[in-house]
Amino acid sequence: MSTTAAFSHGSAAATASTPSKSFFERFIEARTRQGVARVQATFERMSDGQLADMGFSPDQIRHIRTKGTVPASYWA
Repeated sequence: MSTTAAFSHGSAAATASTPSKSFFERFIEARTRQGVARVQATFERMSDGQLADMGFSPDQIRHIRTKGTVPASYWA
C-alpha cells in the first residue's frame, strides 16, 4: 500500500473546459504550417527584383523580408 498520493488540482477542470481539436483540424493546421514554411523559404531565396516582378511594392517587399509573410495589402 502506498502512502503517497498525487493530486493535480485545477488541471482536470482546465482541460475539460477546452475541447480537443479533431484529427481534421490538427491535420489542416499542420499542412498550413508546412505550406507557410515553404512559401517563406521560397521568398527568402528570391531577390527584391524577382519579388517586384511578381507585383510586390517596395513596402510589401520590406514586409516580406521582416515578417516572412505576404502582407494583406497584396491581396487587395
